[in-house]
Amino acid sequence: MKNHRWSRVLVLCIGLLAARSAAAVSVVEPLAFANWRTDPGTGAVGGGAAIGVASFDVPAFEWVFVDDASDWAIDLDGHLPIMALPVVAFYLGAGAGYYSHDPDLGDSSTEFGMNALVGSKASIGRLKPYLEIRYTTAGPDGITVMLGTRFHLRD
Repeated sequence: MKNHRWSRVLVLCIGLLAARSAAAVSVVEPLAFANWRTDPGTGAVGGGAAIGVASFDVPAFEWVFVDDASDWAIDLDGHLPIMALPVVAFYLGAGAGYYSHDPDLGDSSTEFGMNALVGSKASIGRLKPYLEIRYTTAGPDGITVMLGTRFHLRD
């Protein structure tokens, strides 16, 4: 009986902490980014959304600028914070990627792969700019350097 009371107190405390944490963080944050891919040696732009509480990005769509083809990628990544400072936070992450290459002449190809990433993000008002370096095996293996921002929808 005594353990049952402690479990109620524990559940109540966890519930209060979770409610306070959820109130301080936007649950869903839209994101926009531009990046440079080492292979095929070109830039890309994209967008998606992030779930702030779980440090998880819902599939982000990326349009890759290549000559004589239509290339795009979709990434699904998770982040693990490693150091949080007052304005800047650093994280590691991993995820899955999908890359589609459709040349004007020839056969198209699609490929699934894995992502490994490291990055930092800052909080400046309603904007949360971030810089991320990612190694991906989806499509042409290579490193991408991404600069983007998340947008706060609520305070």
